[in-house]
Amino acid sequence: MVLPLLLVTLLCARPCAAQSSTVGYWRFEEGSPGAVASGTGTILDSSGNGNNGTPENGPTYSTNVPTSTIPQTGASNHLSMLFNGTNQQIFIPDDPSLALTQSLTLEAYIDPLSVSSISGSPTDSQTIVFRGDTRDGYDPYKLDMNHGNLVFEINNASNDQVVVEVPFDAVNQWTEVAGTLNNATGVMDLYENGDLVATTTTSIRPFATLESDKDPGLGIGNVEAADNEYFDGYIDEVRISDQALSPSQFLSDVVPEPVSLGIVCGGILVMLARPGRMRKSKED
Repeated sequence: MVLPLLLVTLLCARPCAAQSSTVGYWRFEEGSPGAVASGTGTILDSSGNGNNGTPENGPTYSTNVPTSTIPQTGASNHLSMLFNGTNQQIFIPDDPSLALTQSLTLEAYIDPLSVSSISGSPTDSQTIVFRGDTRDGYDPYKLDMNHGNLVFEINNASNDQVVVEVPFDAVNQWTEVAGTLNNATGVMDLYENGDLVATTTTSIRPFATLESDKDPGLGIGNVEAADNEYFDGYIDEVRISDQALSPSQFLSDVVPEPVSLGIVCGGILVMLARPGRMRKSKED
């Protein structure tokens, strides 16, 4: 009896718990298909840190989701968020849990409808996820599309920046994108669908403290404040971690659904732990 119980415990241990490194995780599953997202703090953070977001100008919940995530989530309401590329975004107030200064990973699924900005931005940029304020530069970390490239960028407190980028033209299809920074080695990597597509080594690290009077925060689908770097298309499963994850830990391999999986695992453990049930089976 001890061996099966231990085996099930080990099997359940990994999927039943969210990544301990996760500091922010937005899944867009709190709405209804086709509904306009609205209301302060209604975009829920699944990390447990309470970094809930506020939709601005009505991005829309969509049933267009990356099919590779469906088996892992097991969610009955698996949705993505559709942004119009002109004025829609999600704002998350700045929080110490998001002020990463060492290792980090930015991840998301994106399905762009275009790779060039449709909002007239002089930078021709579409933001996926971004932390910063309204100063020029001084953006600790961001993942975006810029001039036809997928870009992962970090800035330090002196506004020195380092960028890894690669040409990107995957419109009308889902792509898992991720940027990682390893504090110990300085290696900064960019991935598409788990494949390494660009890398560099740097001594630059993102900084923590943003200017409190300059709209600090996190943006999804645009920078944190109103600006012309709006995303045109679908975004799903945005996750920020305080470690440099490996591809085997990316969203495509581990999309935690701790509550539902915990119930399943707990149910199995309870069944195995019932001695009466085991005796009956033995007698049969």
